[in-house]
Amino acid sequence: MNLSSNYKMINFEYSSTVQYIFVLICVFSTHKISIEAYYASTIF
Repeated sequence: MNLSSNYKMINFEYSSTVQYIFVLICVFSTHKISIEAYYASTIF
């Protein structure tokens, strides 16, 4: 019983960390795209 709840906590922490990293990657890639678009608009 205790082991199961402990596993659930670890699983929850792992999934929230993965979600956080995923959000960071999404935000970074959108910023990267907008920065590239900004540079492209200044070049052209």
